Amino acid sequence: IPCVLLHADLEPTKAVAPAEESLEEIPPHPSFLKALARGYRRLQRLNNAEKTLLLAGRLDPQDHEPHRMLGEILELDLGQQKAALASYAESLRRKPTQSDLIERVHGKEARLHYEEEAQKALDAMMNPHLPSSLARE
Repeated sequence: IPCVLLHADLEPTKAVAPAEESLEEIPPHPSFLKALARGYRRLQRLNNAEKTLLLAGRLDPQDHEPHRMLGEILELDLGQQKAALASYAESLRRKPTQSDLIERVHGKEARLHYEEEAQKALDAMMNPHLPSSLARE
Protein backbone atom coordinates (compact mmCIF):
# COMPACT_ATOMS: atom_id res chain seq x y z
CA ILE A 1 0.00 0.00 0.00
CA PRO A 2 2.76 2.56 0.76
CA CYS A 3 4.14 2.13 -2.75
CA VAL A 4 0.70 2.77 -4.22
CA LEU A 5 0.38 5.93 -2.15
CA LEU A 6 3.76 7.18 -3.35
CA HIS A 7 2.90 6.54 -7.00
CA ALA A 8 -0.60 8.00 -6.67
CA ASP A 9 0.88 11.50 -6.48
CA LEU A 10 -1.05 12.24 -3.32
CA GLU A 11 -0.07 14.88 -0.82
CA PRO A 12 3.50 13.76 -0.03
CA THR A 13 3.01 13.98 3.73
CA LYS A 14 0.25 11.36 3.49
CA ALA A 15 2.40 9.00 1.41
CA VAL A 16 5.87 9.34 2.91
CA ALA A 17 5.07 8.49 6.52
CA PRO A 18 3.53 5.05 5.76
CA ALA A 19 6.37 4.37 3.32
CA GLU A 20 8.95 5.08 6.01
CA GLU A 21 7.10 2.78 8.41
CA SER A 22 7.04 -0.03 5.88
CA LEU A 23 10.82 0.17 5.50
CA GLU A 24 11.07 -0.96 9.11
CA GLU A 25 9.19 -4.16 8.25
CA ILE A 26 10.21 -5.14 4.71
CA PRO A 27 13.50 -5.05 2.81
CA PRO A 28 13.78 -2.01 0.53
CA HIS A 29 13.31 -2.42 -3.22
CA PRO A 30 14.96 0.04 -5.64
CA SER A 31 11.72 1.10 -7.35
CA PHE A 32 10.08 1.71 -3.97
CA LEU A 33 13.10 3.73 -2.83
CA LYS A 34 13.00 5.88 -5.97
CA ALA A 35 9.32 6.62 -5.36
CA LEU A 36 10.09 7.46 -1.74
CA ALA A 37 12.89 9.78 -2.87
CA ARG A 38 10.41 11.60 -5.14
CA GLY A 39 8.16 12.09 -2.10
CA TYR A 40 11.06 13.38 -0.05
CA ARG A 41 11.94 15.80 -2.83
CA ARG A 42 8.40 17.16 -2.96
CA LEU A 43 8.63 17.72 0.79
CA GLN A 44 12.04 19.37 0.37
CA ARG A 45 13.61 16.69 2.54
CA LEU A 46 16.56 16.63 0.18
CA ASN A 47 19.01 14.94 2.54
CA ASN A 48 16.57 12.03 2.92
CA ALA A 49 16.08 11.92 -0.85
CA GLU A 50 19.84 11.78 -1.43
CA LYS A 51 20.39 8.94 1.06
CA THR A 52 17.43 7.01 -0.35
CA LEU A 53 18.66 7.33 -3.93
CA LEU A 54 22.18 6.26 -2.98
CA LEU A 55 20.73 3.16 -1.33
CA ALA A 56 18.61 2.41 -4.41
CA GLY A 57 21.72 2.73 -6.57
CA ARG A 58 23.65 0.30 -4.35
CA LEU A 59 20.80 -2.24 -4.36
CA ASP A 60 20.66 -2.28 -8.18
CA PRO A 61 24.07 -1.44 -9.66
CA GLN A 62 22.61 -1.65 -13.18
CA ASP A 63 19.89 0.98 -12.63
CA HIS A 64 20.87 4.40 -13.97
CA GLU A 65 17.84 6.23 -12.63
CA PRO A 66 18.83 6.79 -8.97
CA HIS A 67 21.98 8.67 -9.95
CA ARG A 68 20.17 10.67 -12.61
CA MET A 69 17.51 11.67 -10.07
CA LEU A 70 20.20 12.55 -7.54
CA GLY A 71 21.99 14.66 -10.15
CA GLU A 72 18.79 16.60 -10.75
CA ILE A 73 18.36 17.26 -7.02
CA LEU A 74 21.97 18.35 -6.66
CA GLU A 75 21.81 20.59 -9.72
CA LEU A 76 18.32 22.05 -9.58
CA ASP A 77 17.48 22.06 -5.88
CA LEU A 78 20.87 22.49 -4.23
CA GLY A 79 22.90 24.27 -6.93
CA GLN A 80 25.80 21.83 -6.54
CA GLN A 81 26.96 21.61 -10.16
CA LYS A 82 30.16 19.61 -9.56
CA ALA A 83 28.41 16.98 -7.44
CA ALA A 84 25.56 16.85 -9.97
CA LEU A 85 28.03 16.13 -12.78
CA ALA A 86 29.48 13.25 -10.78
CA SER A 87 26.00 11.76 -10.32
CA TYR A 88 25.18 12.27 -13.99
CA ALA A 89 28.47 10.59 -14.94
CA GLU A 90 27.57 7.56 -12.81
CA SER A 91 24.13 7.40 -14.41
CA LEU A 92 25.75 7.62 -17.83
CA ARG A 93 28.22 4.85 -16.92
CA ARG A 94 25.27 2.62 -16.10
CA LYS A 95 23.31 3.56 -19.23
CA PRO A 96 25.59 5.10 -21.87
CA THR A 97 22.79 5.91 -24.33
CA GLN A 98 21.49 8.99 -22.49
CA SER A 99 22.42 11.61 -25.08
CA ASP A 100 21.38 14.54 -22.89
CA LEU A 101 23.74 13.35 -20.17
CA ILE A 102 26.50 12.73 -22.69
CA GLU A 103 26.29 16.43 -23.50
CA ARG A 104 26.14 17.51 -19.85
CA VAL A 105 29.09 15.35 -18.81
CA HIS A 106 31.28 15.41 -21.93
CA GLY A 107 30.05 18.38 -23.99
CA LYS A 108 28.05 19.03 -27.13
CA GLU A 109 30.65 17.57 -29.49
CA ALA A 110 30.54 14.23 -27.67
CA ARG A 111 26.74 14.14 -27.95
CA LEU A 112 26.89 14.93 -31.66
CA HIS A 113 29.49 12.22 -32.19
CA TYR A 114 27.33 9.72 -30.26
CA GLU A 115 24.25 10.60 -32.32
CA GLU A 116 26.23 10.29 -35.56
CA GLU A 117 27.55 6.87 -34.58
CA ALA A 118 24.09 5.75 -33.48
CA GLN A 119 22.66 6.83 -36.83
CA LYS A 120 25.37 4.87 -38.66
CA ALA A 121 24.50 1.79 -36.64
CA LEU A 122 20.79 2.21 -37.42
CA ASP A 123 21.55 2.68 -41.10
CA ALA A 124 23.64 -0.48 -41.12
CA MET A 125 20.82 -2.44 -39.49
CA MET A 126 18.25 -1.13 -41.94
CA ASN A 127 20.44 -1.76 -45.00
CA PRO A 128 22.78 -4.60 -44.01
CA HIS A 129 24.10 -5.09 -47.56
CA LEU A 130 25.19 -1.49 -48.09
CA PRO A 131 28.15 0.21 -46.46
CA SER A 132 26.80 2.65 -43.87
CA SER A 133 28.12 5.63 -45.81
CA LEU A 134 25.99 4.63 -48.83
CA ALA A 135 22.92 3.63 -46.84
CA ARG A 136 22.29 7.23 -45.82
CA GLU A 137 22.05 8.53 -49.39
